[in-house]
Amino acid sequence: MGVTGQGVVVSRTARRAIERAACSRLFWACAGASAAIVGAGMLAFGTKRGRAAVAPLIVQSLLGPVPHGVPRRAYAVGSAVHSGVPANEALWYLSPEWREEEEVPVRMTSADGTLRLAGWERFARDAALAGPCEPYGDEAVHAAVSKRWVVLVHGWRGFHGEVEMLAQVWTLLGWNVLSVDLRAHGDSEGAWAGMSAPDAADVAAWAADLVRRYGEDVRIVLHGHSMGGATVAGAAADAALPSQVEAVIADCAFTSAHAMFDELARSAVPLRSMRTRLFEAARKWLLEQGGYDLALASPLDRVRAARVPILFVHGTVDNFVPPWMSGALFDACASPLKWLHFVEGAGHCESTRRDPAGYFGTVLAFLDAARAGKIGAAIV
Repeated sequence: MGVTGQGVVVSRTARRAIERAACSRLFWACAGASAAIVGAGMLAFGTKRGRAAVAPLIVQSLLGPVPHGVPRRAYAVGSAVHSGVPANEALWYLSPEWREEEEVPVRMTSADGTLRLAGWERFARDAALAGPCEPYGDEAVHAAVSKRWVVLVHGWRGFHGEVEMLAQVWTLLGWNVLSVDLRAHGDSEGAWAGMSAPDAADVAAWAADLVRRYGEDVRIVLHGHSMGGATVAGAAADAALPSQVEAVIADCAFTSAHAMFDELARSAVPLRSMRTRLFEAARKWLLEQGGYDLALASPLDRVRAARVPILFVHGTVDNFVPPWMSGALFDACASPLKWLHFVEGAGHCESTRRDPAGYFGTVLAFLDAARAGKIGAAIV
């Protein structure tokens, strides 16, 4: 048996299942991507025909549907392990009461009318945070019925289960939660991941669906990490975003799909000009086969037209999406209220676990400022 510092016991069998889930995620999300990029670097140097031949491999490895078959809860914990969080700690965050509750499935048609998308709802709990969640503070006391909603958005190659710990905290803070699977992820339809391009419109549609189903008096916050952070940042400028969306929290968001491809390919393809040619080949192939343009997957461009308050958060030692990207998004953002918060020592998607009190303290302060109609920019 394994015992954490908090006294939570996890069997060897459970630990092995968690490790297998983590390995599955690592294999598909990292090894496949790396193999594609290395192969691209080897095959595409030189001819235009070579780049065209390897483009489908790049797109399939980086943007193809997330494989199914791993149990959702194990996959969620495996996701946490992938983010650098010990398995026991990830389990410790999820209370027994939470694990016993059933999610309420919701389905919606994508903004472009082509796909069936999946979401799951959890409702605010009539309880105060206690025990291991104590660091989040006294703000957790709340009424049983809430008109406040958070739309939670997962990252690249993930699914809604990887934000389960965040969903638990939000419900304890008095907010209902809608956790969504982006297109080509989890139970949502789709052949190719959008890298935030079509996803921003889908998230705006999810918010509008909440207004339709729960009334004009709902209050909505969009909260995403990694590709989900890029998606919600892009949604802040979507023309169809309902006025009930009060704020956006973009955690470790990237500036564009092109910039992320450049980061991933840097070690395998040293020449920047060649990386750009590879990206353009993949972009052209996806435009022809999938019908959308990766050049539009640019939160950096979209936040220049943002009209909703945005809080950007990033770990200082993120070695996947570099911290400068959130700084660039913050600088470009046209929102009337924008904050930038760095979490010292946090890696990719680790900020909530590295400093939960500081993270949610900043989030709640930002929501208060947005609710009060304050304007301005601040690094907090």
